[in-house]
Amino acid sequence: EWLKRGYVVLQTDYEGWGGSVGHRPLLDGKSNAAALTDIVTAAHRYSNQLSNEWIVVGHSEGGGAALWVAGLTQQAGGKYPLKGAIAIAPVGPGILKFMDNAVNGGVVHAQPFLSVTVLGANIVDPSIDLDKLLKAPIKPQVEAAKTQCLAPLFKLKQLQAGQYLNAGADYDKVTDFLKTAQDPSRLTMKVPVTIIQGTQDETTVTALTTKAMISSFCSRGATVEY
Repeated sequence: EWLKRGYVVLQTDYEGWGGSVGHRPLLDGKSNAAALTDIVTAAHRYSNQLSNEWIVVGHSEGGGAALWVAGLTQQAGGKYPLKGAIAIAPVGPGILKFMDNAVNGGVVHAQPFLSVTVLGANIVDPSIDLDKLLKAPIKPQVEAAKTQCLAPLFKLKQLQAGQYLNAGADYDKVTDFLKTAQDPSRLTMKVPVTIIQGTQDETTVTALTTKAMISSFCSRGATVEY
Protein backbone atom coordinates (compact mmCIF):
# COMPACT_ATOMS: atom_id res chain seq x y z
CA GLU A 1 0.00 0.00 0.00
CA TRP A 2 2.82 2.40 0.78
CA LEU A 3 4.43 1.63 -2.57
CA LYS A 4 1.14 2.24 -4.38
CA ARG A 5 1.04 5.71 -2.84
CA GLY A 6 4.50 6.59 -4.12
CA TYR A 7 6.63 5.92 -1.07
CA VAL A 8 9.97 4.14 -0.99
CA VAL A 9 9.91 1.54 1.81
CA LEU A 10 13.12 0.73 3.69
CA GLN A 11 13.43 -2.26 6.03
CA THR A 12 15.53 -1.91 9.17
CA ASP A 13 18.82 -3.73 9.64
CA TYR A 14 19.60 -3.37 13.36
CA GLU A 15 23.07 -3.37 14.86
CA GLY A 16 24.23 -6.91 15.62
CA TRP A 17 21.98 -8.79 13.22
CA GLY A 18 24.02 -11.38 11.36
CA GLY A 19 26.97 -10.95 13.70
CA SER A 20 28.93 -13.57 15.59
CA VAL A 21 28.16 -12.33 19.12
CA GLY A 22 24.94 -14.31 19.39
CA HIS A 23 22.69 -11.42 20.39
CA ARG A 24 22.44 -7.69 19.79
CA PRO A 25 21.86 -4.53 21.86
CA LEU A 26 18.13 -5.18 21.99
CA LEU A 27 16.02 -2.22 23.17
CA ASP A 28 18.94 0.23 23.11
CA GLY A 29 17.22 3.39 21.85
CA LYS A 30 20.22 5.24 20.42
CA SER A 31 21.52 2.16 18.61
CA ASN A 32 18.12 1.42 17.09
CA ALA A 33 17.58 5.06 16.09
CA ALA A 34 20.96 5.13 14.37
CA ALA A 35 20.06 1.96 12.46
CA LEU A 36 16.88 3.60 11.18
CA THR A 37 18.60 6.78 10.00
CA ASP A 38 21.49 4.82 8.49
CA ILE A 39 19.18 3.03 6.04
CA VAL A 40 17.83 6.40 4.86
CA THR A 41 21.36 7.61 4.17
CA ALA A 42 22.20 4.34 2.43
CA ALA A 43 19.10 4.50 0.22
CA HIS A 44 20.16 7.86 -1.18
CA ARG A 45 23.36 6.26 -2.45
CA TYR A 46 21.29 3.97 -4.66
CA SER A 47 18.91 6.52 -6.15
CA ASN A 48 18.84 10.25 -6.90
CA GLN A 49 15.03 10.21 -7.20
CA LEU A 50 14.26 10.06 -3.49
CA SER A 51 12.82 12.90 -1.47
CA ASN A 52 15.04 14.10 1.35
CA GLU A 53 12.00 14.01 3.65
CA TRP A 54 10.91 10.80 5.33
CA ILE A 55 8.74 9.30 8.06
CA VAL A 56 9.53 6.46 10.44
CA VAL A 57 7.14 3.59 11.29
CA GLY A 58 7.70 0.81 13.80
CA HIS A 59 5.97 -1.78 15.98
CA SER A 60 6.92 -2.87 19.52
CA GLU A 61 10.71 -2.43 19.76
CA GLY A 62 10.47 -0.75 16.36
CA GLY A 63 7.84 1.59 17.78
CA GLY A 64 10.22 2.56 20.55
CA ALA A 65 12.96 3.04 17.97
CA ALA A 66 10.68 5.33 15.95
CA LEU A 67 10.10 7.47 19.05
CA TRP A 68 13.83 7.64 19.75
CA VAL A 69 14.38 8.91 16.21
CA ALA A 70 11.66 11.51 16.71
CA GLY A 71 13.25 12.64 19.97
CA LEU A 72 16.89 12.93 18.93
CA THR A 73 17.81 16.27 17.37
CA GLN A 74 20.43 14.92 14.97
CA GLN A 75 18.00 12.32 13.60
CA ALA A 76 15.02 14.66 13.32
CA GLY A 77 16.88 17.28 11.26
CA GLY A 78 19.88 17.64 9.03
CA LYS A 79 20.24 16.59 5.41
CA TYR A 80 17.31 14.16 5.48
CA PRO A 81 14.70 15.80 7.74
CA LEU A 82 12.24 13.54 9.53
CA LYS A 83 8.64 14.69 9.06
CA GLY A 84 6.81 12.41 11.50
CA ALA A 85 6.80 9.14 13.43
CA ILE A 86 4.25 6.32 13.72
CA ALA A 87 4.73 4.05 16.74
CA ILE A 88 2.55 0.94 17.08
CA ALA A 89 2.47 -0.58 20.60
CA PRO A 90 5.86 0.99 21.33
CA VAL A 91 8.12 -0.27 24.09
CA GLY A 92 8.69 2.14 26.96
CA PRO A 93 7.87 2.18 30.69
CA GLY A 94 5.98 -1.11 30.37
CA ILE A 95 9.26 -3.02 30.03
CA LEU A 96 10.43 -1.97 33.48
CA LYS A 97 7.03 -2.81 34.98
CA PHE A 98 7.24 -6.25 33.36
CA MET A 99 10.75 -6.87 34.72
CA ASP A 100 9.92 -5.54 38.19
CA ASN A 101 7.05 -8.02 38.36
CA ALA A 102 9.50 -10.84 37.60
CA VAL A 103 12.09 -9.82 40.20
CA ASN A 104 9.40 -9.22 42.84
CA GLY A 105 8.01 -12.75 42.60
CA GLY A 106 5.23 -12.30 40.07
CA VAL A 107 4.29 -14.77 37.35
CA VAL A 108 5.75 -14.04 33.90
CA HIS A 109 3.63 -15.30 31.01
CA ALA A 110 6.01 -14.18 28.24
CA GLN A 111 9.34 -15.54 29.49
CA PRO A 112 11.26 -15.05 26.22
CA PHE A 113 10.84 -11.28 26.59
CA LEU A 114 12.58 -11.51 29.95
CA SER A 115 15.45 -13.49 28.46
CA VAL A 116 16.11 -11.21 25.50
CA THR A 117 15.79 -8.10 27.67
CA VAL A 118 18.53 -9.13 30.09
CA LEU A 119 20.74 -10.15 27.16
CA GLY A 120 20.26 -6.76 25.52
CA ALA A 121 21.03 -4.97 28.77
CA ASN A 122 24.18 -7.08 29.18
CA ILE A 123 25.41 -6.20 25.69
CA VAL A 124 25.03 -2.48 26.46
CA ASP A 125 26.41 -2.82 29.99
CA PRO A 126 28.82 -5.80 30.16
CA SER A 127 29.34 -5.16 33.89
CA ILE A 128 25.94 -6.81 34.50
CA ASP A 129 26.81 -10.23 35.92
CA LEU A 130 24.23 -12.59 34.42
CA ASP A 131 25.33 -15.42 36.69
CA LYS A 132 24.35 -13.35 39.74
CA LEU A 133 21.29 -11.77 38.14
CA LEU A 134 19.65 -14.98 36.91
CA LYS A 135 18.15 -17.67 39.11
CA ALA A 136 19.07 -21.24 38.18
CA PRO A 137 15.77 -22.24 36.49
CA ILE A 138 15.86 -19.37 33.97
CA LYS A 139 19.54 -19.70 32.99
CA PRO A 140 19.01 -22.39 30.30
CA GLN A 141 16.29 -20.26 28.69
CA VAL A 142 18.52 -17.18 28.60
CA GLU A 143 21.30 -19.27 27.11
CA ALA A 144 18.91 -20.53 24.42
CA ALA A 145 17.86 -16.96 23.65
CA LYS A 146 21.43 -16.18 22.54
CA THR A 147 21.00 -18.30 19.41
CA GLN A 148 17.26 -18.82 18.84
CA CYS A 149 14.45 -16.62 17.58
CA LEU A 150 11.45 -15.83 19.78
CA ALA A 151 9.02 -18.43 18.40
CA PRO A 152 10.87 -21.55 19.65
CA LEU A 153 11.58 -19.83 22.96
CA PHE A 154 7.85 -19.68 23.66
CA LYS A 155 7.76 -23.48 23.56
CA LEU A 156 10.16 -23.83 26.49
CA LYS A 157 9.00 -24.85 29.96
CA GLN A 158 6.86 -22.29 31.80
CA LEU A 159 8.61 -21.46 35.05
CA GLN A 160 6.97 -20.66 38.36
CA ALA A 161 6.84 -17.31 40.12
CA GLY A 162 10.09 -16.49 41.87
CA GLN A 163 12.26 -18.51 39.47
CA TYR A 164 13.46 -15.67 37.28
CA LEU A 165 15.70 -12.91 38.64
CA ASN A 166 17.61 -11.95 41.76
CA ALA A 167 17.30 -8.47 43.20
CA GLY A 168 20.53 -6.60 43.90
CA ALA A 169 23.20 -4.51 42.21
CA ASP A 170 23.00 -6.31 38.86
CA TYR A 171 19.25 -5.90 38.61
CA ASP A 172 19.70 -2.23 39.52
CA LYS A 173 21.89 -1.91 36.42
CA VAL A 174 19.15 -3.53 34.32
CA THR A 175 16.70 -1.01 35.77
CA ASP A 176 19.01 1.86 34.85
CA PHE A 177 19.31 0.52 31.29
CA LEU A 178 15.54 0.24 30.93
CA LYS A 179 14.96 3.76 32.25
CA THR A 180 17.70 5.63 30.41
CA ALA A 181 18.63 3.67 27.29
CA GLN A 182 15.36 1.92 26.44
CA ASP A 183 12.42 4.11 27.51
CA PRO A 184 11.84 7.09 25.17
CA SER A 185 9.47 8.77 27.67
CA ARG A 186 12.02 11.38 28.75
CA LEU A 187 12.67 12.60 25.19
CA THR A 188 11.24 15.75 23.64
CA MET A 189 9.52 14.87 20.37
CA LYS A 190 10.83 17.04 17.53
CA VAL A 191 8.15 16.02 15.00
CA PRO A 192 4.45 15.06 15.11
CA VAL A 193 3.88 11.54 16.42
CA THR A 194 1.07 9.02 15.97
CA ILE A 195 0.87 6.25 18.60
CA ILE A 196 -1.36 3.19 18.18
CA GLN A 197 -1.92 0.89 21.16
CA GLY A 198 -4.01 -2.26 21.67
CA THR A 199 -6.16 -1.85 24.76
CA GLN A 200 -5.85 -5.55 25.67
CA ASP A 201 -2.05 -5.82 25.51
CA GLU A 202 -0.89 -7.21 28.86
CA THR A 203 2.79 -8.17 28.64
CA THR A 204 5.66 -5.72 28.14
CA VAL A 205 3.52 -3.01 26.52
CA THR A 206 0.20 -2.03 28.08
CA ALA A 207 -2.37 0.68 27.46
CA LEU A 208 -1.68 2.21 30.88
CA THR A 209 2.08 2.44 30.44
CA THR A 210 1.71 3.80 26.91
CA LYS A 211 -0.65 6.50 28.20
CA ALA A 212 1.92 7.40 30.85
CA MET A 213 4.55 7.80 28.14
CA ILE A 214 2.21 9.95 26.06
CA SER A 215 1.55 12.18 29.09
CA SER A 216 5.30 12.62 29.46
CA PHE A 217 5.61 13.63 25.80
CA CYS A 218 2.72 16.06 26.03
CA SER A 219 4.17 17.69 29.16
CA ARG A 220 7.04 18.83 26.94
CA GLY A 221 4.85 20.18 24.17
CA ALA A 222 4.73 17.17 21.83
CA THR A 223 2.13 16.87 19.07
CA VAL A 224 0.71 13.38 19.60
CA GLU A 225 -2.20 11.65 17.88
CA TYR A 226 -3.20 8.61 19.97
